[in-house]
Amino acid sequence: ICSVAFRFAVLSSSLSKPSAEKLLIRKDLYIMCKKCIRELMPDRGETCNDNGALLPNFAGCGSCGKFDVLAVAKREAAEDAESETVDFEHTCSGCGHVVAKHHYEFRVDEDRQEYTMECMLCGHGEASSSVLPDDPRKRALF
Repeated sequence: ICSVAFRFAVLSSSLSKPSAEKLLIRKDLYIMCKKCIRELMPDRGETCNDNGALLPNFAGCGSCGKFDVLAVAKREAAEDAESETVDFEHTCSGCGHVVAKHHYEFRVDEDRQEYTMECMLCGHGEASSSVLPDDPRKRALF
């Protein structure tokens, strides 16, 4: 098995403090194959995907050697009045080898919509937008 559990200390050196603290909550996302991924959790800025994969970061299957489209396995989605979460595994379409685990979360906090994506293959992204017609944060900039 070429999956490796990465510890918080490895990630915290390359992430900002708020992001590193949030990642500590999702220890299960640290499972990934280091042979399959080129760069460990790249910074994706405000990009937050609830499906798909960052294929340029895929180095090929560490188990069978195929470089093919990744399949989605064990997809679980949960939704309530104020949040939505999606979890799944990126797997090799040839042999079923688990490349990485993907987590996406959408939530409404007061007057903001918050998006988060965490995946060793796809990276880490956070986005926030106002639900109000006139965003108070943007107004403060002018």
